[in-house]
Amino acid sequence: PSNDPACLYHLLNGVNLEILLFSMAQSKSKQKQKAISQYLIELRKIKPLLKGKDLQKIGIKPGPVYSKLFSELLDEKLNGRLKTKEDEERFVTEKYLI
Repeated sequence: PSNDPACLYHLLNGVNLEILLFSMAQSKSKQKQKAISQYLIELRKIKPLLKGKDLQKIGIKPGPVYSKLFSELLDEKLNGRLKTKEDEERFVTEKYLI
């Protein structure tokens, strides 16, 4: 697996929990075990703090752009580049309004 947490998240998200646990138990690779553990313990809980109403307040009209925007926010959060709601607001403003 990649060292990119967002890539790991997208690779494992949606995989049945029992399959992940079985894979982790059966794997002889410490790297794979660690990656699955990181997903289960940390990554799958991460979500953007901004909601649709926050985007509207910032000035972004509801529409298909929201899906792309929330996906980008999630990837940035997973990779540790956005920590706070203010970080997310700044990211959205710089990327979509400037």
